[in-house]
Amino acid sequence: MLPKHDLFISHASEDKDDFVRPLANALERLELDVWYDEFSVTFGDSVSASIDAGLKDSRYGVLVLSRNFLSKRWPEYEYRSLIALEDGKQKRIIPIWHNVTRDELLAYSPYLADKVAILSAGKEPLSVALEVMRIAVPEKFTELVRRHAAQQASKDLPSMELRKISKWPFMWGPLKQSELRRLRLVREILAEVFPQTWEDLVSDFRRDMPSAREGEIQIWERLAGIYAVISRKYSLTKGQKQSLFAELMRESLAIPVSPDSKNPEWILRAVEDYRESLPDGGE
Repeated sequence: MLPKHDLFISHASEDKDDFVRPLANALERLELDVWYDEFSVTFGDSVSASIDAGLKDSRYGVLVLSRNFLSKRWPEYEYRSLIALEDGKQKRIIPIWHNVTRDELLAYSPYLADKVAILSAGKEPLSVALEVMRIAVPEKFTELVRRHAAQQASKDLPSMELRKISKWPFMWGPLKQSELRRLRLVREILAEVFPQTWEDLVSDFRRDMPSAREGEIQIWERLAGIYAVISRKYSLTKGQKQSLFAELMRESLAIPVSPDSKNPEWILRAVEDYRESLPDGGE
């Protein structure tokens, strides 16, 4: 059974107004399904019971660790329950340190202090939300990067309230030489309609999780291949090429082509070719 939500947020009730609600709103603007009202922990609540309940219906649990959160008394079995939730191969808890130091966490729980965490200090809620998104739903994060790239080429695509991706603070390791060669070819084919610099293109792919890169490169290769074939076959003008690229990007983002009987043959052909090129044949 698939989870109902992308993630839930377990937090101290005192942190809801100043941090948790703005974070949840930012995650929802990024089109994530967030569940958090039921997981406001007050004095006497079982923290692990709250987390356990959330994980039954969510892919990931976000744990907002603050002084307020740490002030709730956890009996020893609460620690054991939390650790048990993380015993499997798939880590499903994402800690956020909010107005708390490592020393404070270490004194409270070495287990919590040693976990890799997202820091909220000096960051806007949207920045924290992007980091959560990258971990919890990497496929949506990868699609977001592609959508942002597409918006640079076409103003007709639905936009999202985001800062420039170039200012996002996090990247994974460098791309392989074989990946770079493939991307150079894609960039060469799309240069007329997608004049992104080489540095920006590489940076975008470094923001994808390494496990998601291959799939994303394949999507761009399909886009470039179909674009090259259709634009040459129909001798498209520059304006038509831009429309072709925009429609292919819409298709890659699962944004349906408007059911307009006036759509030119080359648009319909490109969309059909793209769907047929998918691993499942578009079914």
